[in-house]
Amino acid sequence: MKGAITNSLCSLRKKHGFTQKDIAEIASITSNYYQMIEYGKKAPTVYIALRLAKALGTTVEELFTE
Repeated sequence: MKGAITNSLCSLRKKHGFTQKDIAEIASITSNYYQMIEYGKKAPTVYIALRLAKALGTTVEELFTE
């Protein structure tokens, strides 16, 4: 789909040995909200995208792509 945002949350999370709950806690968001972002059902705010990238040791640009 043109213009769709994809993310590498799942692969990076697993690479670092984190659960969805772990990353949600680190980013100070609910597990449900994190799952929706990871599955591509919700787009995070810039602030949350920055916290997720920091938690996974990457940049927002590497985490989310069009």
